[in-house]
Amino acid sequence: MASGSSLQPIFLGWNQPLLPLAAEWLWNAYPPTDQWDLSALTIVLPGRRATRQFGDMLTRFAAARNRTLAAPIIITTGGLPERLYQPTAPIANEMEQTLAWCQVLRAAPSASLEPLIANPPPQTPIAPWLELAGAVRRLHEELASEHFSFGDVANALAKETPAETPRWELLEKLANAYDATLQAVGRSDPYSQRRHATSGHLCQAPGDVIVVGAVDLNKSIRTMIEAIAPRVAILVGAPESEADVFDQYGCVLPTAWTKRTLQITDEQLVPATDAEDQAVATGQIISGWRAQFQLDQITIGITDEAMIAPVSQQLATQGIDVHAELGDPLIRSAPARLLSLIVDYIQTRSYRALSSLVRHADLHAMLTADLTSTAPDGEASAAYGNWLVCLDRLRSEHFPLRTTDPIPVAATDRELVGRLITTVDRWLEPLLVNESAAEIQLTDWCNAIRTTLDTVYSKRRQNLRGSWQQKLGQALVAIDAAIDRLSSVPQPLELSLPSGTIAEMLLAQIADVRLHHPANPDTIELVGWLDLALDTNEALCVVGLNEPFVPESVVADPFLPGGLRHRLKIADNDQRYARDAYALSLMMHSRPAVRWIVGRASAEGSPTPPSRLLAACSADVAATRTLRLLDELPPRPVVASIWSTDQATSNLPIPVPCDYNPPSILSVTAFGDYLRCPYRFFLRHIAKLRPLDDTVVELAANQFGNLIHDALEEFGKDGPKHSTNHDEVEGFLLDAASDLARQRYGDRPSAPVRLQITSALNRLKLVAKRQVERTQQGWLLWAAERQVDVQHNAVLMVDGTPFGLKGRIDRIDYHPDDDRWAVIDYKTHAHDPFKKHYKKSTDEWIDLQLPLYRHMLSALEIHADRDLVQLGYFNIGEKESDVRVNIAEFTPALYASADVAAADVVRGVREGRFIANPDAATNYDDYAVICQTGSIEHLFTDQDEDALEETQA
Repeated sequence: MASGSSLQPIFLGWNQPLLPLAAEWLWNAYPPTDQWDLSALTIVLPGRRATRQFGDMLTRFAAARNRTLAAPIIITTGGLPERLYQPTAPIANEMEQTLAWCQVLRAAPSASLEPLIANPPPQTPIAPWLELAGAVRRLHEELASEHFSFGDVANALAKETPAETPRWELLEKLANAYDATLQAVGRSDPYSQRRHATSGHLCQAPGDVIVVGAVDLNKSIRTMIEAIAPRVAILVGAPESEADVFDQYGCVLPTAWTKRTLQITDEQLVPATDAEDQAVATGQIISGWRAQFQLDQITIGITDEAMIAPVSQQLATQGIDVHAELGDPLIRSAPARLLSLIVDYIQTRSYRALSSLVRHADLHAMLTADLTSTAPDGEASAAYGNWLVCLDRLRSEHFPLRTTDPIPVAATDRELVGRLITTVDRWLEPLLVNESAAEIQLTDWCNAIRTTLDTVYSKRRQNLRGSWQQKLGQALVAIDAAIDRLSSVPQPLELSLPSGTIAEMLLAQIADVRLHHPANPDTIELVGWLDLALDTNEALCVVGLNEPFVPESVVADPFLPGGLRHRLKIADNDQRYARDAYALSLMMHSRPAVRWIVGRASAEGSPTPPSRLLAACSADVAATRTLRLLDELPPRPVVASIWSTDQATSNLPIPVPCDYNPPSILSVTAFGDYLRCPYRFFLRHIAKLRPLDDTVVELAANQFGNLIHDALEEFGKDGPKHSTNHDEVEGFLLDAASDLARQRYGDRPSAPVRLQITSALNRLKLVAKRQVERTQQGWLLWAAERQVDVQHNAVLMVDGTPFGLKGRIDRIDYHPDDDRWAVIDYKTHAHDPFKKHYKKSTDEWIDLQLPLYRHMLSALEIHADRDLVQLGYFNIGEKESDVRVNIAEFTPALYASADVAAADVVRGVREGRFIANPDAATNYDDYAVICQTGSIEHLFTDQDEDALEETQA
């Protein structure tokens, strides 16, 4: 039993980790009989990891001495106060406290709040009040944890800064109203209860209390410990010679530690640059320790949580598994992600949110089952099993914004996507019903979200076997608990809120929750900075001994600036520095191997100076150390990887066409694709692979061109195509384009699409002008959109065998006065048709579309010398000068060479020659992933290329 009428810390030394020393002390202080009975003890440690480790250690400690352990209660410092007194009413949780503050703040006259907030928000919406209530709650909590009331702060400021006192006096009045509000609903504030317990001498120890390694206790806890001092023992990880840098509670004294020299050696410091380099440095250190330490004897300290991913990935390449002691954020679990996606969709009802929501794996399976079970018979049923592609196609082709708007009538997947939206909305009906109300009760919304989530997870809750399923179950339990906290708010505190606000409150409740899973054997634990001081492993590598992570600083607090904190003697930057300086000292003294990685940039890329702790030395040493840490680093040696190889590339071959059945007909536009890259030609025209991107927000070049093209098609078929009346021609074109845009993009297209539609209309105005001019010159628009294929005898004779041609001629003009013909293609650019087809510098054809039209003339009923028929573009560029008919000047000799080039393409297609052209890659390559372009190293080696050529020969 601990004894003594005053607190006197017990110093156990720091020549080894504190927890084994504490176990030894307990063995001597509470000697065993037949068993080691510690059941009457309450052991207090600063962190959750330490409580778990110490419990396991005590069990092993007893077993090694042939005793069974009657385990003590082991808690964190935050759990101690409520074990020392009996509250007069149940403690309000964080949500209840915030709602009580919100009620008090809203009830106060606006004018009275001006010392706190210059412009109080209106009564509605309520979200700003909740935000203000949260800020006041946190301020109250921080001050109360140091045993200060708002009134205490007002009194402290009265003499030196009297202008500040009205704010704190107002907060004191509001705090009294807050306590009364909680009391009225049968709740109480934890810090008010603690203050009442200490002032009323109501604290009682449940037995002996052993405080181990808690060097940063707030004043509220210190006061309660003082109240039960005869039953308390405080164990400190430091030798007796260091007693002058600790107070009677075993807490660090900031004034002593800020002046202290820290015994860091430069050999322990490992400079590194960015996050990747820090991860590689970690891998090197661990690799060097493998001969000396087992993996479970090594700990990696992480000062910046963002470094967990790069360090984990680096060690994975070395065949080392890690376990993040910090836990997995609940917000990243499947149910929490689904919840977040639901909230986004309900608040926006956007197709963007819908696409993200239905991609969630748990929901996708449910929707697929629902849609396929209601699919119609016949060919349409196949699409229902591939409904996600249909949704993506709708988004990439029609750019709809909101699911509440009618689906564009031109959408081929209109019916299926409509059913998908209906299915999703039916699933979300409990929430959507509430959405129609401006504000709803917390409990009603909580019941609705429970029903919605249960629809997806109710069956899976019944079969939670295996590690992944257990993690799912853990996440569901945590989310259920958060919903329960919202729904169990006492009725007088319950507010009617917009559903979106409640959803954000729930997401805020789970934002900082972490799911902890047991570590597997033979793993290295990644441990946060605050847990490292009590770590028991022999080797420690700390990643990121940098500002602003160690020590953490608070530089911008509108209510409690640094000067006020210092005056009130509450947690300030000096206190944090002292805590971290002690932690660093304990780590260095208590184990044989320590390395500190000092980076230059965080995982986000922001600069990270070396920690101030590294300057706790003489000026000369600090200067030399800083120069070394910031000096140019030599190349870091390569760490052996389980994926290491002598090969320069991965030798992954580009997929080889197989079971190839040569086509007997091609479109005239496909010839140019083959000339640019035979392999990409194969992917597009033989394998029929097309890109599908649902992230685009504006029309692609071909979609923009099709809008103009199709309006001109209607003009050529049903419009006043021979008219010389400008207004008549322009009016028809603009009406046609507007109708097409409405059919394709709906009545309310997005802003980027609206701008593009306007641009298309402006170009068509210029087209109308050129069309009238051309008609006045004697040219008649003889035909539009004439479809030609092998049935019309459009063939190319190659090696004595006909090869079919197909195509759609945009426009055929005829000049009756001199019997001239022109075959014209609409192009929404200003390029010269000759240069788009023939490259003079290399004497090669790069496109064959226009020359191949010559082989279609008979099918078009054009009985003229095919080499004399004009071929060209109707350019429809941005500027007026770029809108014109542009005839290509091909000579008979060039036409002959074009036919030779076309024949070579046909032979290549017949023979299956589809070699990838490395020069064909562009910034907008649809097949970059398949062709393995744009990577650091081409994966396609010379040997692969030879093998591909042999396969296709």
